[in-house]
Amino acid sequence: MEFINNELLEEHKRLTDELSEESAQFKSCMISIVDVLDAYFSIIDYFLENSQCEEDVGSIGPKDKKSLLTIVDSQISGDSGNIESNRNFEKCATLFYGLIKNQPFYNCNKRTALLTALYFLAKLNREPTASQKELEIITRIIASNTIRDRSAFKPYTEFEDGEVRFLARYLQENTQPIDKRDYLITYNELNKILGGFGFCLNHPHGNSIDILRIETKSSLFGLPKKRKKHTRVGVLNFPGWTRGVSKKEMNLIREFTGLTAKEGFDSQLICKGVPPLSSLINHYSGVLQQLAIKDS
Repeated sequence: MEFINNELLEEHKRLTDELSEESAQFKSCMISIVDVLDAYFSIIDYFLENSQCEEDVGSIGPKDKKSLLTIVDSQISGDSGNIESNRNFEKCATLFYGLIKNQPFYNCNKRTALLTALYFLAKLNREPTASQKELEIITRIIASNTIRDRSAFKPYTEFEDGEVRFLARYLQENTQPIDKRDYLITYNELNKILGGFGFCLNHPHGNSIDILRIETKSSLFGLPKKRKKHTRVGVLNFPGWTRGVSKKEMNLIREFTGLTAKEGFDSQLICKGVPPLSSLINHYSGVLQQLAIKDS
């Protein structure tokens, strides 16, 4: 996992190393401890990079590791015996509900819960059909303990785990096969891809960033060492490293660099398998930003 903030990167590595033994216990789970940590740290990185996070890195992380382990373990211990498709929605609902209610982190619990659920659904090749506003509302309803007051909850009142059953049915009925064309890569991801083709993004200035061609030149006086020369070939609009690259900017990149599908460039931009967390954050940035208001 890569982050823009170096302190965050170090703290993420420290925690994943610290929880390595526990992580090994959940290798068979759809969502691992590392996945939840990745979701949490990715959200922090996004909000820090976009100057929308008040906390410093020192106040970031799980306040209750045991609680976090229990939540992830619920994918195993909460097995209801239902058919696999229903069971997967139940596991997703259990994680979503558990992360909100148990608040294992010092901050960003609701945002982490939602992003983890979205990532779980993406692994099932599903995405919500509900609006981002509706996703915000249902997340806040869970956090406020008012879900049992809703008329739609009535069929589940007799069950002790009624909240999970309700959410599992909601997720099952309000999702569809994922359309990966909707998920844009970030500028940070694009920069890594461009590096493989001899280009890079650098020198951000204002709301722009340079596209540079990287050329290797022989050193002076015939010395064996070589140096790299960077030549600007174009300029892009640049809202930030964690933001998605628009189709308009992607077309400009092809124009400036000459990279096309023939060179294999386009194929590397397509989401293969599960959309990365950064793409999910960009796609659902609206609801995540709303949940950031008074989030715990």
